[in-house]
Amino acid sequence: MLIEGDVFLQTVRRPRHRAIPVMRADARTADRITFKEWLREVANLKKAIKINFRSTEVVRPVLQYLYASQADPLAPVLQYPVILHANVFRSPRSVENVVDPSSFVDRARRLFPDATLSLGWTKQSNFSMLNPKYKRLVDPDKLLKLTWRQLFQILEYIARLDQPVMLSVRLSVAANSKDQLLWLLGMDKAISLLIWSDKDDEVLIKPFKKKSFNLKKTSGNRLGVCGRNSTGSH
Repeated sequence: MLIEGDVFLQTVRRPRHRAIPVMRADARTADRITFKEWLREVANLKKAIKINFRSTEVVRPVLQYLYASQADPLAPVLQYPVILHANVFRSPRSVENVVDPSSFVDRARRLFPDATLSLGWTKQSNFSMLNPKYKRLVDPDKLLKLTWRQLFQILEYIARLDQPVMLSVRLSVAANSKDQLLWLLGMDKAISLLIWSDKDDEVLIKPFKKKSFNLKKTSGNRLGVCGRNSTGSH
């Protein structure tokens, strides 16, 4: 089982005016806890942890704390896998801010090299919720896809790393990016792929099956699929 949480900076006035990393509150409570408090709680559960960075500004303080905690006997002990995730690539029609990839990758490599890095794309705006004319099934051949130019951009960041890397790709994009993603999975580096979908995604199933991934072509089964996600936390 995986425990994950979204972390971002919040400005507090007391005891002094400063910004601290806090976790996004769930729908049942308006109270937010600090990242340190959250980490202390989840570390005791002895499960894998996924930390979703929601801004560039929160990267440095969180990774510095994780680095310092490794030498602090009073800090929570992270004995299970840790995944550091950030949306570092921008999707078309997205209003979400990207996390600066250089800042995220370089700091993670220096401060917490034992973690798995998860790189994703900002969530696309759902225009079908705004205008009924967009509410239709989309031909997969006309969907957005990962271009070779974007793929080589990804490789620029992955090449700096010795730690495992996971790409978090939306189903509607993966359906049209078979060749690019299979090529990426066939590399010698430890790269895995997580395909996810949103509750509002509409992809024709039959054409998608024709584009399905043949894992025998990759160097090991490093492709994972997760169910529909209504939170957009990837």
